[in-house]
Amino acid sequence: MNYVFEYLKNDPIDEIFPNENYWNTQKWGPMPEDGSRKRAVVLEAAKIAPKIIPVYSHRYMPCLKLPDPPVLSIHYTDVIYYGKNLYDYFLREFGKNPLEPVRKCPYVPFWSDLY
Repeated sequence: MNYVFEYLKNDPIDEIFPNENYWNTQKWGPMPEDGSRKRAVVLEAAKIAPKIIPVYSHRYMPCLKLPDPPVLSIHYTDVIYYGKNLYDYFLREFGKNPLEPVRKCPYVPFWSDLY
C-alpha cells in the first residue's frame, strides 16, 4: 500500500486536494493555502492509518481490532466503503446489490478521512 503514501509525498498536492471539497476540514482543520503545509498535514494524519490487507484488485480490509472490519475500495486517495464486512463485500463484488450504498460502517483511521 505504499503507493498511496508515495502519491501523497510526491505528486502535486494541489492536484490531489484542489479545494476544500476534497479536504477533511473536520479532521485536519482548515485547508492550508501553502502546498508544503497542506502535504505536511496530510502526511501527519496518515501516520495513524492502519495497515490494510489486499482482498481483490484495489479492495482492502483494514487491520482493526474489530470482529467484522469493513472492506474498502482504495485507489490513490479515492476511498469508499465497499462492504460492511468480508461477507457483505463478496456479495457485492460477485453477487447481488453491487450498487446499493454501504451504510453504518465503523470509522477507519485516516482511510475514512479520505472518504
